[in-house]
Amino acid sequence: MGSGLEYTHTELPTIEQLQKMRQLPGGLGWEYIEANHLAATPEQRDNYHEVLLLPRLQRQLRQINLDPNGQPWLDERRINQAISQLQNLGPGKLMEKNETLTKLLLTGVKVEGLTGKQTTINLIDFDHPERNDFLAISQFRIDPPGVI
Repeated sequence: MGSGLEYTHTELPTIEQLQKMRQLPGGLGWEYIEANHLAATPEQRDNYHEVLLLPRLQRQLRQINLDPNGQPWLDERRINQAISQLQNLGPGKLMEKNETLTKLLLTGVKVEGLTGKQTTINLIDFDHPERNDFLAISQFRIDPPGVI
């Protein structure tokens, strides 16, 4: 749990606002998890070096990318192709990597489609926001490389 002025005046009010949004019609608010309840476990992530919650991301990619009949179509291989693009943003400085990630979040990533041709899958479903999984984590722990 955070403390200090930044937590009291910025982080906590933001968390409270995100949680209130969940109670609005349509329920598009955010689930909130305190970082101390988000241990490095196979259900969440293998270690504190991982910045993606892979099981949750894999589940959501299946849920928001549906075929014309409204059924999930992404298999594990295609999901891994998408996740690889998020994990490997290429060379560059932090600002460039943030720009690359933002573009992927807004426009999606390319994977092999059902016909064998490249197709774009969404990381965020802007057309059906109710399909998204909104999660806010307070004080998300990330260990830098070299820390055990």
